[in-house]
Amino acid sequence: MGSLKRLHINRSRYGEAHFACDASIGDFYRVYFLAFLVMLGLGAIVSFAAMPLIFTLPEWGWSAYPALYLLSAFTPMVFMGEEWGAGTPFQFFTDFDDPQLAAAVTNGRRAEFASHGWAAQDVPDPQDEATYRRSQLDWAEPHEGAHARLLRWYRDLVALRRKEPALGDGRLDLVEVDFDEDARWLVMRRGPLRTVLNVSASRWSVPLDAEPVELLLAWEPARTKSQPCGIHLPPGTAAVVRVGPALRTP
Repeated sequence: MGSLKRLHINRSRYGEAHFACDASIGDFYRVYFLAFLVMLGLGAIVSFAAMPLIFTLPEWGWSAYPALYLLSAFTPMVFMGEEWGAGTPFQFFTDFDDPQLAAAVTNGRRAEFASHGWAAQDVPDPQDEATYRRSQLDWAEPHEGAHARLLRWYRDLVALRRKEPALGDGRLDLVEVDFDEDARWLVMRRGPLRTVLNVSASRWSVPLDAEPVELLLAWEPARTKSQPCGIHLPPGTAAVVRVGPALRTP
């Protein structure tokens, strides 16, 4: 096995998650996702749902986060129901016939979460059929309100990734990012495409390195417009544009 290229450590109130990247593995084969499975598994109380995970984000996250990771150079992994912000939990369940094994799983699960300060009665029993029933998707949701809108956004992003050659290239050295942390905007550059995130509270204009020639996708298409040196889009939204030749600086 090749040497490790980098080690990612994610710290949160749920503990730490460590991810190692092997330098010999191509960039395209690295999986990128919106939430850690271990977080979803902690779904004892705060799972991938009593509230849908994506809908617990600030409203700008509904369009920005999916756009950023679905159009990145990595291979995206979408969790069950994430694409419409499923309101059902994503809890760990099992169906073992062996009584000793079943008890070991139940007790082991409670012991695991006890180390995070969770009371045993708050941890769903993997062997309880109710845990399984709670985790079944509600297939009416994808047709309703905000769920339906989010699903359309995911579908459009995936379709764009499949259609545009620049989005199918997994080389990280071909990805560039411009951002302004104070102004709260970010632009991911991949070939002639720009994924634009405006996560400010009031700003409407995001600068680009080249002239936008085509608006490919936008969370608020009616209110998103091209400008000579950038893009005009509502605060808390995302868009994808095609640009022409890079602007020359004097």
